[in-house]
Amino acid sequence: MFDNTFSEGSVVGVLLLVFSVQVAIELLRRSQSPVGRISGPAMVNNTIGTIFVFSALPCIVWPYIYIASHDGFWAGLVAWLVLQLVGGYLTLRLGLAGAGLGIFSLLAVIALPIGYYLTITSWP
Repeated sequence: MFDNTFSEGSVVGVLLLVFSVQVAIELLRRSQSPVGRISGPAMVNNTIGTIFVFSALPCIVWPYIYIASHDGFWAGLVAWLVLQLVGGYLTLRLGLAGAGLGIFSLLAVIALPIGYYLTITSWP
């Protein structure tokens, strides 16, 4: 089902984008909470954090578009559902919502442009 994506696409790029969007969603969630604004990482109340969140939001649908362009509509839909569910689970499991959000947000700021670059340069 995902033969073309694995052989011609960038799986690492897609995973980096999914990681970045999960961090961005958590930063958005924290920015709406009074406790998160006070005790959260500085990225929540920062201009760089806002730019990062807005640049990561297209990554919600970008993995679907990318995989669907390689393997078709159904493969893209299945991959998108699995990536969203696994990404949400790992967000909770790895403690992304906890004290490590500051470190994860710095890693996501680095991973986002790399993920975009890898997926755009391997576009079919």
